[in-house]
Formats: sequence, structure tokens, C-alpha cells
Amino acid sequence: MENNRRIKSAALRMILKPFFIVLGGAAAYLGATNLTSDDERFAVDKIGERTKINQEYLYSLTKDQGSAYNIGAIDGSFSSLVTVAPQAVIVSLFRPFLFEARNPVMLLSAMEATMFIYLTIMMFYRTGFFKSFKQIASTPMVTFCFLFAIVFAIGVGTNSGNFGTLVRYKIPLMPFYLSALYIMQFQANNAKKLSRFASTEKRASMVARAA
Repeated sequence: MENNRRIKSAALRMILKPFFIVLGGAAAYLGATNLTSDDERFAVDKIGERTKINQEYLYSLTKDQGSAYNIGAIDGSFSSLVTVAPQAVIVSLFRPFLFEARNPVMLLSAMEATMFIYLTIMMFYRTGFFKSFKQIASTPMVTFCFLFAIVFAIGVGTNSGNFGTLVRYKIPLMPFYLSALYIMQFQANNAKKLSRFASTEKRASMVARAA
């Protein structure tokens, strides 16, 4: 996407954009399969099966302590991961909720998750719901940060099974998600400043003509 933006011709950009996306997807798939080729446990076609094993084991460790969570049935198939993906993203980014805290450590995690909820709502509220998605799609760095955070959140949310493990597993996605929010906020603030400046210039021009 970054390379595509450097093309001056708008028509050529539109034609080549799908090519760049397909090329990136193919490179990602080849990279993933080659990295896991030496260990069948982590093969791409074993993702659903390994996720089911991890989730059930980690859930069983803490189900009697109140820190386990359940996002739905995972039967070992890839389709079941897709089904629970939205809940996995929510649990990774925004849980545990404050009322789910059972000890001081969980309370700290809940406060952190609450801050994520607040920042997300405020960002989309200030920018506008549809404008936010347009901004995400038009800024390659923000697109990357969100995609990385969401894909990572799905993996973390489906594998953890309890909040104690979740807190450790989700650490890599947090700076990317927060970076995306702050970049969007910076861009939104700049857009507002430019809009106010343009309005001021327009009023000044009207006053000058009237004088």
C-alpha cells in the first residue's frame, strides 16, 4: 500500500493496488508455511487443532479460580476459529472488565482494558464512525497497525483460555493498537486545525471585500 501511494497516476494506482495486496498475501502465506515446515505442531493446517488443545488446557487450569473465560466452542477446525474471532478480538483488547476482576492483578488488567475501551470510543466519536474506517484504509501505517493488532488478538484470544495468560500473550499487540489510535488522533486534530484556518481565511477575505 505504501509503494502503491507513490504512483502518480490515479488510474494506475487503482489497477496495481489489488496486485500489491495479492503479492503481499502470497508472501505472508509462503513465509508462514516455511517457518513452520520443520515442526508439524505449528503447521498452518494444524492451527485449529493446536488452538483447541491450548485453549482447553489453559481454561482448565483456572476455571475454578474465576479468571477463565469462554468465547465459544472451538472444535479444531479453521471455520470454528473464524466464528469466535470477533469475541477473541474483544477479549484480547477490552477484557477483563472491571466487574470481572477477582484479585489485585486482575484489577490492574481491567483498568488497562477500560482505558483501551475509552480511547477507542473517544477516537471513533471524535473522528466519526465511517470517517475513522476511511482514515484507517487511507493510511498504510494505520492499516498495518490495526491489521497486526486484530490478527494477533484473534490468535491470543482463542488460545489463552484465562485472563492471566491473556495479559502476557497480548503484550506485543498493545503498542501497535495504541499507535494506530494516536496516529488517527493526530491526523484528526490536524484536519480540524486546517478546517478552522480555512474558515478564518474565508471570513477575513469576506471582510476585506466588504471593506
